[in-house]
Amino acid sequence: MSHSNEEFMEAFKHLDKICKEIFNSEKGVTSYIDAMEKITNGDRYVSNWDYVLKRLKKLRHIRNQYAHEIGSSYDNICAPEDIEWLKSFYNEIMNTTDPLAQYRKATIKKQEKDKTTESKSMASVPNPSKLTQEISTPKSASYNQLHTLQSQCNDENEGDASRLGIVLIFVIATLITCGILYVAFYI
Repeated sequence: MSHSNEEFMEAFKHLDKICKEIFNSEKGVTSYIDAMEKITNGDRYVSNWDYVLKRLKKLRHIRNQYAHEIGSSYDNICAPEDIEWLKSFYNEIMNTTDPLAQYRKATIKKQEKDKTTESKSMASVPNPSKLTQEISTPKSASYNQLHTLQSQCNDENEGDASRLGIVLIFVIATLITCGILYVAFYI
């Protein structure tokens, strides 16, 4: 086994271990790749999204070849820049500057921005509680007229409601009486 192969495997193991811890999964780097693949718009928020995804897949493939294929330990399986990239990516994860962390930060900022925009657009919509306060606060003679009309309407509505209640009671009593008479004569 060459020195660069050992160094590659060690770097990959470190990355795999941190990914296992992050995702609480035994799949490690594969879990990271799966998480990236589930996000359909990652490249909109993270400029190197596609590059990182392809690179992770390539390096996982190299690791799998080395671990599972016979005779792969005799050749150099990677380039020195592959090892450096794995170490650098590990540091990005540790510093939360990796693509998934960048995506989370960007989407949170977008949500906050959307909420702010929504709040600003809602500022032009009248607040119902303020309207109620404005109407109920005496400001002019028109308020007094409105208040008087409301009182008259309430009085008329209360009278209508009591009349309606009496009619309903009468109808129910009539139906009960008819039911009793039906039972008494036909059964």
